[in-house]
Amino acid sequence: MPTTPQQIDLWRTDAGEHQRLEFKEAKERFDPDKLNRYCVALANEGGGHVVLGIADAPPRPVVGTCAFPNLVRTAERIFTAVGFRVDVDEVLHCRGSLCTVARRSSRQGSTRWATAVTQWASRASFVS
Repeated sequence: MPTTPQQIDLWRTDAGEHQRLEFKEAKERFDPDKLNRYCVALANEGGGHVVLGIADAPPRPVVGTCAFPNLVRTAERIFTAVGFRVDVDEVLHCRGSLCTVARRSSRQGSTRWATAVTQWASRASFVS
């Protein structure tokens, strides 16, 4: 199920970022390799969302993004790089267009995702 503008607003006013939710401003660009690392970390945390087009710091205004204009191609590129599927959706918020990248579930048990493109096992290992 795609993320709604109402869900985005709840997340923005909630307690903030945590191991399964990350906001990135990314108005015009975002490093694709860094996005791959976030996807691996979210998979290892049991799933979560990266929301592009929202300022990192409170009050987290919506700034919009055009970092990844072709969402299908973005999802395919992530799959090729990390070896699992993520949902990449556009959310049309009243204050700007957002991009959400979601890993909705991960493997059962203690298996950690490992890829050739990253050594990060969890979000905490590369997010300061």
